[in-house]
Amino acid sequence: RADASQKKILDLVGSVSLSDAQVKQVQDVIRDTGALDELEAHISALTDEAIAALGKADLTEESKNELVALANYVSWRVV
Repeated sequence: RADASQKKILDLVGSVSLSDAQVKQVQDVIRDTGALDELEAHISALTDEAIAALGKADLTEESKNELVALANYVSWRVV
């Protein structure tokens, strides 16, 4: 989905000497191409899947509740 100029910016990923401006450019490309939204949706779907599996697990309600809370905690972030 990235165009040629965006791909050139993405080639900077992994460089140990990125400037603040270059980091911002990489972040912008990730957002502009929809990659961030797609990743967040994938994380959400996997979290929902894990929580559904916990609902069927042979665990105490307290254990299920703690694991659901943990799943939500590790999968939630602010961008």
